[in-house]
This record gives sequence, structure tokens and C-alpha cells, in this order.
Amino acid sequence: MKKNLPDLIIIFCYKTFLYFLWPFFLYPLVNILLAKIIPLLKERKSFENRNKYSSSFKLEGEGEGEGKRAAVTFEVSSEGELEQIRPLVNRLLADNQLLEIIFCSDSVENALLALAERYPANLRILRLPLISFFPYRLKHTSSDWMSSSTLILCRYDFFPELILLGRRPDINFILLSATLKDKEKKLNSKRSLYLRLYHLYFKFIYSSFNQILTATPQDNTRFKKYFNLETATVDFRILQVAERVKNHQIKLQKLPFFKELHSLINSFPKEKTIIFGSFWEIEAQAFEDNDFIHGILNKQIQVTIVPHLLDKISIQKIADSISQATGNKLPIYTIDETNQHLKVETCKIFNQIKEKNGILILGLKGILCELYYLYTHAFVGGGHGRSIHSVIEPYLANCLSYVGPKVFRSTEYDLIKELSPQEINIVSQLPTFYQVITKNININKDIDLLSRENIINNMQVPFDTFLKKITTNATK
Repeated sequence: MKKNLPDLIIIFCYKTFLYFLWPFFLYPLVNILLAKIIPLLKERKSFENRNKYSSSFKLEGEGEGEGKRAAVTFEVSSEGELEQIRPLVNRLLADNQLLEIIFCSDSVENALLALAERYPANLRILRLPLISFFPYRLKHTSSDWMSSSTLILCRYDFFPELILLGRRPDINFILLSATLKDKEKKLNSKRSLYLRLYHLYFKFIYSSFNQILTATPQDNTRFKKYFNLETATVDFRILQVAERVKNHQIKLQKLPFFKELHSLINSFPKEKTIIFGSFWEIEAQAFEDNDFIHGILNKQIQVTIVPHLLDKISIQKIADSISQATGNKLPIYTIDETNQHLKVETCKIFNQIKEKNGILILGLKGILCELYYLYTHAFVGGGHGRSIHSVIEPYLANCLSYVGPKVFRSTEYDLIKELSPQEINIVSQLPTFYQVITKNININKDIDLLSRENIINNMQVPFDTFLKKITTNATK
């Protein structure tokens, strides 16, 4: 890999931090003092300390598979990123390959623990050592643990240790779902020293990879324009979402109350069914419209909410915010982890909804993608906060989608807007949601099924090609 002066300076800074400043000065400060008084650091330390139970293909005495080499090592930091690599992980495990997954967030811990339990001989997982990183002690770095010669990152996790590891000549370093959409404004301008340094830094980062697969064709243009890098567009998550949508009934039928839920939804005209997915407390303002309230009360519209945060406190805050927005006019019914298996209670809830229609909150994990298929209209949350959540899920589930204005980070939004521009709408002001949806709610709209079929089919060949390439490299 060719190195220029800016690259050498950044590498020097990385190594100075990782091998001098951090272990001899910051590591003791963070782990001995700060981690005891700062809750966030305390939680992080507890999270990383669970690595002592993580085995490794590479290190001796760590259980089955010791002394072997994994075909691929993945690194992810969120459930969305795990979904991005799921098709690859599932296929590789089905082919009896050895895999390693490094993860940065506890949001994916349970899912990965379950997967590792299902494939004990083929999968190893590691919580990314950040505050526990210590380069002079065995098993306290990702490089000590990793056994494969292929490292695949997803989107954003450009930690110094991972970048230096990926830049090694014996490592095939790959970036999936890359995008410059959220950086384009800064990259377009080099007026200040900061912006020039910003450009040089990310040029170093992206030039570190042997292969970059982007989320959209527009990103290919951006990488060429700003960094003169050749990239290709492949979004493997589309295949994962398509598979989940296709098999939606298998998962939903496992819900103890699915029969009652399905019956409720089917009792309304399909074009008058609305689901709010990844819903946040602030989005309760969507229910301030009196016409919307009356439409629900008069049994003209069925509304279901699946919150983004599923703990009991967050769900209660959402219910309270909706009550405040509607002036306590709408009854709110909640089914969550505490009562979903209580048949008597859930039946009572659905009977109450039949008598007095209101809003149904489903505080259950891992079913939103499948639920979208049952509805016609989907409001995807986050767009009045930091950024919208996944819109490819409702799109492939044949929904008409509605989002807030914060779409600048969403490559999925760009894709849908390009393929089916009439099927995704921005709701700039939450209280106007019902006005926006009313434009579509009474229209017998033809869903663009061909575009959906094409994007799924167009991903299959690149997926198979990429899979063959990384497994071939692993056997060399």
C-alpha cells in the first residue's frame, strides 16, 4: 500500500496514541479512576470485561477450533450493521466456514450470543476492546484475537486499531455499505485548514481498504470525485430484508396473539392501516390532528406503533406523550414482553379495541420488519431527531412510507426516491402527518412491484461473486 506524507503522519499519530499515550497514561486514568465514577465508562468496562468468556480460534486453550483460521472476520456496531452482513454470515455458516465477529455495542450482544450458541464450532465473537485495549498484554487487542486474513467493516467504525490492522499487507481489508452522503458538505469545501485536514484524514481512511462496496450508485460518484477511488454498489442487507419479508408469516405466527392481531388489521380497509415503526417520543405530535383522532375513534383507521426503545419506561413515555398530544381522547393499548404470553390479557385488549378503537403499541423486539407487510402505510421514525431509521424494510414489504426531514444519512431513502419517488414522502412538520397521508389514503395506488423485484434480483449475482472471492482468499 503506497504511503504519502499525510498517511505517514496519521499512522505515526495512531501508533503514538495506541502504543504510548494510551497504555502508559490514559489506560490507568480511565480504568482505575474514571470507570468508577462515570456511568458510561463503567458500563463500557463491564461490557468489555465479558470478553474473558470469549474463546478464540487463534489462541491456545480457548475451546473448540483452536489453532484454526477463520475464513472472515466481521466488525459491526449496531443491529442495522449486523443485518447488513447477515446474508454473508448465514451463507458462510451454512457452508461450514469458520467466522469471527467483533462487535462494538451491547445492542447486538444478545443476538450474537444466540448465534454463537447455535454454531459453537464455527463462530467466535468478541466485544471490541476500547477502554480495555492494552497492546502489551496478550488477549487485550483485536489483532491478538483475530485469526483470519480478511477483515470486513460495515459503514463507520474507523477505530485506529482496526485501521492499522486492516492496512497490514497480509490482511484483505473490505468496507461494506460505505457512504459519503453525510460527509459531502464538508468534503465539498476546503476553505479552512480544518476542512482540508478533514479531507486528508478521510482520504487516508478510505484508501486503507482493498475493496469498498457502497450503499448507492451515487456514492460511487462521490468516492471517485473526492478521493479518486473506484468502488462498486452492493447492498447485501436488501437480500436479508427480502428474505425476512418473504417469510414474514412464519415469524409472526409465533406471536401468541397473532390470530387476534391479524383479525384486527383485516377488519379495516387495507388502505386505512398505518404502522409507526422505530417510533420516538417526540413523534407523538403526529397525533395532534383532530381529523386523525376522529378517524381512529370512528373506527376508520387502524394504527399500530412499534417503539424504537422497547423498555417499559420508554414505552410509557410514548403513551404519555400521545395522551398529551390528543388531549386524552384516544385509548392506548400496550402489548409488550411482560404480557404478550398472557392469553387472557391479550384477548381482553383486542376485545377492548373492537369496542373502542385506539392506538395499539407493540413493545416487542425483532418483529418490525415482518409487521410492515401487514400494513399499507408506514411512518418510519427518527427523522425529527438524528436521522431516519431503515426505510428499505417497509419498502420491500410493499408499504407507502413517510419520514421526517432528517434523511441526510439514509442511503436507503436515496435508493427508494430514485426507484419509486411517489412511494416515500417527507413529513416536515409532525402535526401535518395526517394531511400528508390523506393524499394517499383514499387512492388505490399501484405499488411499483417491478422495482422491488429488480433490486432484489440485481443483488444476487454480486453477492455470490463477493462470497466466492472472500472464501477463495481464505483458502490461500
